[in-house]
Amino acid sequence: MAEISLPSGVDWTKKLPYLPENVSTSLLSVQATNGTTFTAGNVVQFDLPARSGLYLDGKTMFIRYKMNYTSGATAPIVRCTPAYSFIQKLDEYVGSTPVNSVYNYHQVANLWVNTRMSVADKFGQASALGFTGQTTPSLVQLDSLTLSASQSSLAGAQSFSAPLVCSAFSSADHYIPTGLMSPLRLQFTLAPLADICTTGSTDMTAYQISNFELCVSAIDLGAGVDAMVASMGNPKLYIKTTAWANAGSQQIASGSSGTQSLVFNHRYQSIVNAYLIHSGAAVATDLNAWGDSRDITSGGSYQLQIGQMQYPLLPIDVGNNKPAVLQYLRECTGSLQDFRNSMSIGNVEFAYLGNSATATTPTEPAKFIVGFPLEKIQGFNPYASGSLMSGVNASSTPIIANVRIASATTTQAYNPFLVVEYTSIIEVDPIAKQINLLC
Repeated sequence: MAEISLPSGVDWTKKLPYLPENVSTSLLSVQATNGTTFTAGNVVQFDLPARSGLYLDGKTMFIRYKMNYTSGATAPIVRCTPAYSFIQKLDEYVGSTPVNSVYNYHQVANLWVNTRMSVADKFGQASALGFTGQTTPSLVQLDSLTLSASQSSLAGAQSFSAPLVCSAFSSADHYIPTGLMSPLRLQFTLAPLADICTTGSTDMTAYQISNFELCVSAIDLGAGVDAMVASMGNPKLYIKTTAWANAGSQQIASGSSGTQSLVFNHRYQSIVNAYLIHSGAAVATDLNAWGDSRDITSGGSYQLQIGQMQYPLLPIDVGNNKPAVLQYLRECTGSLQDFRNSMSIGNVEFAYLGNSATATTPTEPAKFIVGFPLEKIQGFNPYASGSLMSGVNASSTPIIANVRIASATTTQAYNPFLVVEYTSIIEVDPIAKQINLLC
């Protein structure tokens, strides 16, 4: 017989917890340590504050900056999610140890935005993320930013702010104990002009970033708390993060057909999700370059192979049911039964084919993204046990993407990218203030 229990609303047996005295919280605005203005190809470096008793809330991290530009007679159009389009690479370090390096960060962050944010989310954040203004909500116009033409000597100006996504620090499952670790550093490598605008450097001839700040909430718990936290580790502390990696360098030639086996070296111990993106190599057809992803199979299929296992067991068959691709993708980003997990991929954006001469547009990029959920027990599953390393182990084997092309990709060549989301564990030695990366 089940034990009788009272609802929480009438349960007064629990004692009210309280924080130590003199606890304070502040929103820090960290300035770049290696300069005040930056241009294409420059590295912007941030050293996060560290002292005894100071804990950082990674989930509050966001960036903000001002961009000035020079343009010709044609108005430049910034691709995809403008706030991230100026950043080519993100690097994160604890001391001298790299904990996360995301190549083509603008592409990965744009993937995050379109799979984690709905149309309403993007409309509500349009001013911050930099989307072109509009008078009524529309799926069209919620990608790209049209700037002003004929701006001389960096006279054009635009400001952005965006959450720091796809970051190990911002995904930490605990507050980051700065007094027990080596100093934290973030580096952003700014993108070349050819990456940013739909016509490369033709319309925007120069840009400059200034007032670049990294904002984060810091909680000062007092020096005595560090000793309490250090004793909890006995002897090590473990911080679970979600890191991201992007691998490309493959190419599918124009006119290809049949099964293409693409090899990617993502050597991580716990890969929880993988995303396959096919970007067109001809900018005249795929105006958004890295921001476009077409269905290049035209009725074929997609499948990953890691070691001797296939994911999923039956290939994702586009010919039989193309819309099923969206459900696999939603499994990577949340529960299928979560009404908020709607993403922002429209019919036109999902329908671009690899053997079609139809050009993409800045306001309607190609968004045929193939997601592969690889987590053994999904963290958002109500039956999940909270296992630390629940992803697929690819540390000793490459990942092979088997893409079966039913109808030849006659229009142009394609550059496949495989983006992976993986669990990374930061092992902290609070006595030596050293870390070891387990991933």
